[in-house]
Amino acid sequence: MPLDIVAETGASVPILRVIGEIDVTSVETLRQRIQEQFDQGAESLAFDLTQLSFIDSMGIGALFGAKRRAAERQGEVFLLEPSGVLQRLLSLLSMEAMFTICSLAEFRERFPLLAAPKPARRSAHTPSG
Repeated sequence: MPLDIVAETGASVPILRVIGEIDVTSVETLRQRIQEQFDQGAESLAFDLTQLSFIDSMGIGALFGAKRRAAERQGEVFLLEPSGVLQRLLSLLSMEAMFTICSLAEFRERFPLLAAPKPARRSAHTPSG
């Protein structure tokens, strides 16, 4: 299954929704998307893993790289709803404590979507001229 990454930037912490598999053939795409978020000024980053079907050591390394970049900015990395297999793998690697693991609902409660800016008001009266 190919990898698709959808960026959601409506909250104070951007979310990358990871869909598919992260392996040696697709990890560079993930790294690029992570870099884009930090280049745009993100301090913290969240990964929605509800649709992640597979991750290998290269993918774990990319998540660790994101954590390192976030730490440089005094930010954190959130793993949203990782599978039990991924949580066990992180635990076995003693990496589980490096990330904030929570549900999507918990994350949205902590970082609600920012209000959309109101459109500029137009005057009903236009001057003649």
